[in-house]
Amino acid sequence: MHRPSEPSPTTCEPPRPSVFARIAVASVVSSATATATATAAAAGAQRVGGGLPGSGAEPASGSGSMSGFAIVLGILILIALVTIVAVIVAVTRTRSRRAPGGRPLPAPATVMAPPAPVVAPDTRSADERARLVQVLVEVGDQLDSQALAAWVGQALAEVGVTEVVVDGERFDPARHHALEHVVTENPAYDGLVARTARRGYVDRGRVIRLPQVLVYRYAVAAP
Repeated sequence: MHRPSEPSPTTCEPPRPSVFARIAVASVVSSATATATATAAAAGAQRVGGGLPGSGAEPASGSGSMSGFAIVLGILILIALVTIVAVIVAVTRTRSRRAPGGRPLPAPATVMAPPAPVVAPDTRSADERARLVQVLVEVGDQLDSQALAAWVGQALAEVGVTEVVVDGERFDPARHHALEHVVTENPAYDGLVARTARRGYVDRGRVIRLPQVLVYRYAVAAP
């Protein structure tokens, strides 16, 4: 029987950052360094231009304006570079999730587990049980003690075997085995089971032995 081939597992490696992303990160670091340097220089110039306290020198207004402009410009450049890096990283991740042909990679197929093996019934155990039941039935037929016969019947009932006694029922050749007839002068008894000579047995719905019975037969007494 042809068995469908199972898809081989695909090892997914984490995407590596592209050259543009690395250049953008380096640019951000350089811009941040330059901005910090410019800010520090502007602050130093402001302190120098302002003069020492008590010297009577007035701070130069041009240096203050230039330092503030440098800080604002550095912050704007830093924000712009961070935005560019975010866009490049997003584009790189999107491309890494696609196949070489530009199509999205298919989702990994679900590997179905093989069906559980069907365990065949233990026919040997069933045959041994049936043999033991048959032996108990035969032993029960040979017992003269009512107590022992009752014990055998109880043991059979515990394993699912039911005794069949049909005294007084209408004789049915499909369910009863007639041994002999008993003459009766009462026409109402004709065809009824007079007595069950040997019990029948049913093992969980399966007939082991039909009950063997004596059947009434109406006959007019001779004058």
